Amino acid sequence: MNDNPFNTYSCRFEFTHDFTAFIIAADKQGVQINTSELHHVKREGDKYPAPDVYVEFKAEAPLDVLQAVLRQGSDLRVGLQTLRPVPLKDNPLERDFNLI
Repeated sequence: MNDNPFNTYSCRFEFTHDFTAFIIAADKQGVQINTSELHHVKREGDKYPAPDVYVEFKAEAPLDVLQAVLRQGSDLRVGLQTLRPVPLKDNPLERDFNLI
């Protein structure tokens, strides 16, 4: 039995301050993000130019709740469009332009 209620998520943001804005917006809405699992990573062969930030984090909230937080944030669409409930290594980080 899994006693850890947190799910693993990953996504990409254009800037570090965009991820910070997401964390603040989530906190204001009572959504807990476990930032101890946060990674600012550039993968080898990265096709996205700096200053993009790749993040992996844990959250108890389901995907739709995190997407709602990102929709309410200012200029967080890259995070919204790349957010997936998978570890960073399994996320292609391609934008889903159907998510707005």
